[in-house]
Amino acid sequence: MPPRRNRRLPGSFTSKLMPTDKTWGDIRTILRANGLPSGATAASMRAYIDEAPAQLELYDEEMEAVQGVLKRLEMERWAVEKQAAACESAFAPVRRLPPEVLLNVFRFLSPMTTGVSSTYHDSDDENRWYRPKKRSRRPELMTAAHVCWHWRQFVLETSTLWTTEWVKMPLQPLQCRCSAAAVDKVPLHECRVPLH
Repeated sequence: MPPRRNRRLPGSFTSKLMPTDKTWGDIRTILRANGLPSGATAASMRAYIDEAPAQLELYDEEMEAVQGVLKRLEMERWAVEKQAAACESAFAPVRRLPPEVLLNVFRFLSPMTTGVSSTYHDSDDENRWYRPKKRSRRPELMTAAHVCWHWRQFVLETSTLWTTEWVKMPLQPLQCRCSAAAVDKVPLHECRVPLH
């Protein structure tokens, strides 16, 4: 059975080799002299050199344990901070908005057109047609859906926010035959029409 090491709290380790002001002073004096240490001083210094690697290894273990404790403390702090933010969010004034108000706000974020832009020329047809700008606001609507669970459910379950469809309508009344081939060639522009 391996020898049992003393359990200590991380961060409480201090090596027995930790130098004092006196030992530092003695080493500085030896280093300033032009010669090698001898006698008891030399033996003491060699013993220090031999013991230092084991003590440095203990420091490495201690630092690893302290880093583990630090990581655990950081994770616990994050969890407490997140829980506190969630509790604070429960009292946010926006949570008191009635569904009718939310619906009106979210309608501004639903897909829509922004008017007519410059003309374009279709190479298959010699006529020029106006092309309306089409601006999808679905990304803004999805951003609103990520604010909180309640808003997400509201946005995803409110079909009127998602059922706007783009259809093409003629800019001017045109005379054409009512055949499927003729209808496909009618110049059209886009407008917003709800599905229900």
